[in-house]
Amino acid sequence: MSFKNARFYLRDNHPGYNMTPPTDRLPQAEINRRALDSEHVLENLGARTVNGSALALGAQLTRMVLQFLSTFILARLLAPADFGLLAMAGTVTAFVGAFTDLGLQTATVQRKDIDQNLVSGFLIVGVGVAAGMALLLFAFAPFSVLVFDDDRIPLLLMIVAASLPVGALGAQHSALLTRQMRWLTLHSIGLFSQLLGLIAAVALAAWTDIGYWALVVQIWVNAGVSSMLAWLMCPWRPSRITDWGSVRGALGFGLNLTGFAFANYFHRQLDNVLVGWKGGATELGYYSRAYSLLLLPLNLVNGPLSSALLPALSRVQNDPVRWREAYLTGLSAVTIVSAGISAVLFGGSKVIIPLIFGPGWDDARLIFSALAPCMLATTPMNTTAWIYMSLGRTDLLLRWALIASPTYAVAFVIGLPAGGFGVALGYTIAATLLMLPCFWMATRRTTISMRDVVAVLAPPTVVAILLGPALEQVCARVGFVPGLVAIFVAGVLYAAASVIMIVWLPQYGGLKAMSSKTLSRVQHKLVALRGGAR
Repeated sequence: MSFKNARFYLRDNHPGYNMTPPTDRLPQAEINRRALDSEHVLENLGARTVNGSALALGAQLTRMVLQFLSTFILARLLAPADFGLLAMAGTVTAFVGAFTDLGLQTATVQRKDIDQNLVSGFLIVGVGVAAGMALLLFAFAPFSVLVFDDDRIPLLLMIVAASLPVGALGAQHSALLTRQMRWLTLHSIGLFSQLLGLIAAVALAAWTDIGYWALVVQIWVNAGVSSMLAWLMCPWRPSRITDWGSVRGALGFGLNLTGFAFANYFHRQLDNVLVGWKGGATELGYYSRAYSLLLLPLNLVNGPLSSALLPALSRVQNDPVRWREAYLTGLSAVTIVSAGISAVLFGGSKVIIPLIFGPGWDDARLIFSALAPCMLATTPMNTTAWIYMSLGRTDLLLRWALIASPTYAVAFVIGLPAGGFGVALGYTIAATLLMLPCFWMATRRTTISMRDVVAVLAPPTVVAILLGPALEQVCARVGFVPGLVAIFVAGVLYAAASVIMIVWLPQYGGLKAMSSKTLSRVQHKLVALRGGAR
């Protein structure tokens, strides 16, 4: 195969994948048509979803290892204030970032039919909006010092903002890869860009004295490499727009999703603003590192299943029975895994924080222990976005955000007098109160009942509530190494309880079937490998 063919059609090893023949002589229009086509994914959709989830889980585990490694090294090379400065700038860029994509990447994945004109329009609009938002941040940067009371923020904010259009360049190419369920290509792009960003940041932090600028370089390398590889691995190329009407007509889905992201910003970033305003860069450094450490396992759970299930749910949105079964299976997996992680993180925080961050991060441990229980609510709640997006009801997703975001904001303000710990505790309490209303609103007028939801959520949650405090008591009474052993034993106990739940409880039948298929496929591949070795 020529380099050009390898470049345009890197083959993913999915069962039933429609292998594309060499395309040296194909015109770009035909290459674009093939890149836009996703009919072949309906063949063996279940197998593709299982494979995608397994690949995504492996990729997310690798990402988590890289992130832990990054935190482990950079926390020893940089000061907490360096992370706090980047969190201040990130608070502003995240606000603007809510408008950058306009939900167009998700719209490309969710829509049943797409064409060259529509995707080209989405790309042009996405990059244009990202560039406009970067310019808006340039104009705001001089005034940011009034908010954060730190004269290093304006330049830092402008440099971070300039990366927005760079990341937007690869958004539609990544969406097309997702739509075609080309999981291996997608995760390879993400891991490679993250690895290069980590290498760049660690090298600069270790061998120069540029401090927080090493973290900025990490952002730029990640965005640039990701977009470049997306263009390299997806052969689709934009063309001149012949009908802007079709593009405008499809923007409603994305605009509602953007409205949700905008409203959601206030409980994702307002806590950073309040903690930074009250406690300064050092207090925010403790809070942001604790929150980032919590997000790692949360993303480990939601990220892989979201990337695999959202395209699958979108493809079967007109088949209520298959759609219900697929969603409840995903919810089961998310709930069982996240509840166990929450219990272990809460109970083992006395050991985990010194292990990851090293000495001098005791304040982060208190914040982390207050945040960890919120995973029992927030991780399952995040799956309701699958319902709204796969059914094209982003208008209801926006309505929920307008209810939830003020609730979180009030909880943050109430907890603020106690600093980062109080804000974290307020977050956990608010998430717990919002959990059942969130599911009720999402499942109305669908084939999923609240009885289905509670049956899935209750068993893992009860086990986690019993296990977490028990592990905390053990870790409080023993040293560091015995504490690690206690965390391992707690993990094994929860895993055993999970197996019992999946095997014996009928509400986890879909997850049991999916697990059996996955194990069977792994077994067959191992047998094939042994046969080939002989």
